[in-house]
Amino acid sequence: DGASDAAERNVISGNTLHGVAIFGGASGNAVAGNSIGVGVGGTLDMGNSGYGVYLDGANNIIGGASAVFANQIAYNAAGVAIVSDGERLQELLRAGPRGRR
Repeated sequence: DGASDAAERNVISGNTLHGVAIFGGASGNAVAGNSIGVGVGGTLDMGNSGYGVYLDGANNIIGGASAVFANQIAYNAAGVAIVSDGERLQELLRAGPRGRR
């Protein structure tokens, strides 16, 4: 499932723009179980130069219903952006342990 344990986490850090960017009104995406803006150990500042997560669409999920799907998002130039072109957003942003998203 890509998020069951630390060995499956993606490390998305040090990019010149956003860590994760979903554009064009995309829907049905999940951003779960990632380390965004930090190193493998979760403490080293390796922030992205833009948003940790930039989302332009509807019916997407950041995080999930259990702590397994929590993202660690830190040290980016900006946090999380959820943008819409006038549509009603139905994004799900859930906090995991210690406020992780």
